[in-house]
Amino acid sequence: YGAVRSWGRSPGEGGFVWTADWISRTFHHLALVSWLEATEGWTQLHHADLLSADRVRLLLRGGADVHMQASSDGVSPLGRAASLTPQTGAAQLVLRAARPWSPETHDLFPLAERARARDLLRLGQLLAKQPRFVTQSGALQDAWVACVLPHAVLRPRILAHGQRVTVRHITSQPSLNGKKGHVLLYDALRERYHVVMDGLHRSPADAIVVSLKPTTVIEDMRGDLHASSYQMTDAVQHNSLAVSPVD
Repeated sequence: YGAVRSWGRSPGEGGFVWTADWISRTFHHLALVSWLEATEGWTQLHHADLLSADRVRLLLRGGADVHMQASSDGVSPLGRAASLTPQTGAAQLVLRAARPWSPETHDLFPLAERARARDLLRLGQLLAKQPRFVTQSGALQDAWVACVLPHAVLRPRILAHGQRVTVRHITSQPSLNGKKGHVLLYDALRERYHVVMDGLHRSPADAIVVSLKPTTVIEDMRGDLHASSYQMTDAVQHNSLAVSPVD
């Protein structure tokens, strides 16, 4: 889980690459073939039955989306976690992270959202101290936490399967620098790129990691992407690709 299943090692000079899929089919590991097919496009958070609670907490605090689907009709991490019996501690974290912001879910939000919550809490406290609210200060603070913050503090928006985006600039490969065009999100995992979505994240520090299918990259930078925010905390390549949604 969480591995790049398209990665492999070449046994000789012929350039042939052994991949998990090729090996499992060649040696007739049918159960593994079925598992690889069934979990194609899954992110780490889909594997809440295998991950430790600490690992899931790290992924959630890194911006992992509990609603992310590998395809338009695929299962989400939330759906998988809800179906587990018995539910592990990791699965319970996924279920809790799906709830709106509250003091009980605060620790599962990413850094930027936790900072926003703290700022809004201070704002609510200052507002409650205003003379006009002196007789209702406590009630105002309670309402602020229960009704305002859950709508003002949201988990980062992640691009959905099939959503079209526009490439603004590329700094991941010299041959692609400066190219612009359209890319389409895809449910195949290939190479990892850091991506900044204008309007979806407040700063480059919130960049998510997506996957680029190199075989479809042409001059105007049309390609297939798959948003995989769950790889954000353990990306091994430090490339950058800036895109924004197309209305």
